[in-house]
Amino acid sequence: MRTTILIAVLAAASSLPALAQPPPPGGPPRDVVVSSGQGLVKRAPDQVFVTVAAEARSRQPREAQQQNATVMTAVRARLAAFALAEDAIRTLSVDMQPEFDWANGKQTLRGYLASNVIDVRLDDVARVGEVVDAVVAAGA
Repeated sequence: MRTTILIAVLAAASSLPALAQPPPPGGPPRDVVVSSGQGLVKRAPDQVFVTVAAEARSRQPREAQQQNATVMTAVRARLAAFALAEDAIRTLSVDMQPEFDWANGKQTLRGYLASNVIDVRLDDVARVGEVVDAVVAAGA
């Protein structure tokens, strides 16, 4: 009887590694969907975004800011003539930075740079040239 039990235990133990092995390649089928595609759309642009910047330099920060505000006010007045949508103009940045000169390893304050950058959306693509000319004439 001892021999029968030993043979049964050995037979059971030898079949365990077969149960732990991964299925053979090309094992049971899986549901798979594979697709690919490509598309191309050609269309004339219907909007243009123009980025407009005004900069002013001065020894005093307040003066640089005032000069910059004067230019940007003139730019916005010119843009108002185009009857743009209310949300067509948005401010991207307003900034004031000191500017330095370097001589012999020493920095010296030269003045300040004030800047204001706006983004203008044009829904009439044909007017881009007019708008650019207008803002440049206003000092941008």
